[in-house]
Amino acid sequence: MLRELDPAVPWVGLALEGLALLEDPQALALLERLQARGTAVRISRESQLFPLEPGPFEIMEDSRWQRLAGRGDITIL
Repeated sequence: MLRELDPAVPWVGLALEGLALLEDPQALALLERLQARGTAVRISRESQLFPLEPGPFEIMEDSRWQRLAGRGDITIL
């Protein structure tokens, strides 16, 4: 799904189980390519409680994605 992500999507946020992508070399490379083409990749701030390295990605306040999710304005995978 990430390989076919519409370039108009402004950002991808990783939280909860999505953080497992940071441990997969292929997924990490894909996320880095998305960021290089201009799609921001953001990591949930609360996820920083877990021992994962966010790499070159921006930290995102959880209230931002949770508010959007509550309104049905984002897709959560």
